[in-house]
Amino acid sequence: MKETYKLTSEYPAISGIIANISKGRRWDDETHLPGIHVAYSYCVGGYGVTGVLDNYSDEEIRRFFDTLFHEITAESEKVFEFSAESEEMRQRLLYIFADKQIFSETEYSLRAVNRYEKLTDLPDGVSVHPVDQNMITLFESGTIKNAELFLERFYHSWRDRRSFLDNSGAFAAIQNNTVIGIVFGSSSYEKIVSIDIEVSEEYRKKKIARRLTEETVNSFLDRGLVLQWDCTESNVISYKMAKSMGFEQIRERRYDWFEI
Repeated sequence: MKETYKLTSEYPAISGIIANISKGRRWDDETHLPGIHVAYSYCVGGYGVTGVLDNYSDEEIRRFFDTLFHEITAESEKVFEFSAESEEMRQRLLYIFADKQIFSETEYSLRAVNRYEKLTDLPDGVSVHPVDQNMITLFESGTIKNAELFLERFYHSWRDRRSFLDNSGAFAAIQNNTVIGIVFGSSSYEKIVSIDIEVSEEYRKKKIARRLTEETVNSFLDRGLVLQWDCTESNVISYKMAKSMGFEQIRERRYDWFEI
């Protein structure tokens, strides 16, 4: 990792990409050092801005982002959704983009710090499995159905199996040889792992996500990893679930977006 990068473990979804631990699209400007770094996380569905803006003029920053916008609008992106590493950085960006109509909401980060001694019961016929080398092979071969719940995240977030299994992990809920739910570690930095959770619609409200999360937390803690759950204020269900499971909130920041 270059010394010019200003990274924080509070931001593993983006810091892991900038540090080349996990995989994601990134844009860097090192005209001045330290530089500006922007990364896109597939699982987050948005961009993170990190680095140091102090050495740059407003015009230089705007030119950097306009180049980025030109690239992503060519790929049919119409909205730039982002969070900044600090409130100071965010305010500078809001000033530079004052010509835009900017929307905003609060984003929360919570972490699991304790093991679950009693695991939530699963519906009949549902089992939960760690995603290891053998499971990934079964997913990729098509032996297990609906493996896209895992594979799409995996291919967008990690370069290979080894980097994924060494730095992160996942658990899958399976019924009738079909993946019906996943907790997926999408990025990692300084042993803090950002997770993404999805359960197929017809299996929701059956406590499958809760059991998947319990298994993931216990496994990660055994490996010296800490699971981080990020969600925005509009995702009330996600926030309430994290709090009900004993996750501790470590920070909140603003998440902004505007049309480009």
